Amino acid sequence: MLDANHGLLVLDAALPNPGLQGTYDRVVHGLALDLASSTMFVTDGSGLFSALDVSGLPPTLAGSIRLGRYGQAVAVYGGHAYVATEDAGILVLDVGNPASPVEAHTNTWAHAASDLAVSGTHLYVADGPAGLKILSLASPAAPAPVGQLQLAAAAVQACAESNTAYVVAGEGGLRIFDITDVTTPTFLGSCACVSNGCGVAVSAGMVAVADGQFGVKLVDVTAPASPPPLGVYTGLPFAACVATHGTMVLACHGTDVHLIDASSPAAPALLDTWSAPAFVHALALSSSRAGVAMGN
Repeated sequence: MLDANHGLLVLDAALPNPGLQGTYDRVVHGLALDLASSTMFVTDGSGLFSALDVSGLPPTLAGSIRLGRYGQAVAVYGGHAYVATEDAGILVLDVGNPASPVEAHTNTWAHAASDLAVSGTHLYVADGPAGLKILSLASPAAPAPVGQLQLAAAAVQACAESNTAYVVAGEGGLRIFDITDVTTPTFLGSCACVSNGCGVAVSAGMVAVADGQFGVKLVDVTAPASPPPLGVYTGLPFAACVATHGTMVLACHGTDVHLIDASSPAAPALLDTWSAPAFVHALALSSSRAGVAMGN
């Protein structure tokens, strides 16, 4: 977790009782994070990008760089970290040596990037009113634009799996696209059950959508042209963000973090809760650990 008051908090997400495993207190107002192997990459409200070694606990600082701007989202691929800086574009950092991250490139094609996701050799960017933008990572140091999808509503968050991209756009709901040919992505379908999409994550043919006041929606996307709802988790008054790993779902509202078992998606079950010390902005989940970006 990233916490405005306590820095990075690492939780053991092993079922059924997640617990605090370690802390790193030099992160100020955490905004976004991504995990690559044993390194956690973090941006915070002071404009600092940090690489933290989480191979052992507590986490330790490997290296850092001052960005001079806020990073709203982070994704890692091929020894490089991609940081969404909204109107300043996408900043590319060389993190091949986590002890010494270096600015390598800035891509200004995205003007309102709020979220990033890597799938295969492509970077998918939720770029607000400009919709979903797709960049090739054939050259990881210099991502190149290859495709774009205009949406009826502003893209809030995106994720991708195999040859399919999933985008939530607030009241525009969940939209699904075939990205087999990223230069000409095609619309596959949408889910009418999503009314206020705030966040989205996909795992093994099931999409979890943070659907605001309507809970966490679980959707079967194996038939994307007409994806049926599988179930809904209503244990949070407002689902703001979500992460998945296998049949585990992590969701949040304010400072409340819920770990949910979705192995029976028609009846998702609460496994445990975590009361975060500050407002939660983003989530990440692996087989044994959870990360939460927090700040006031």
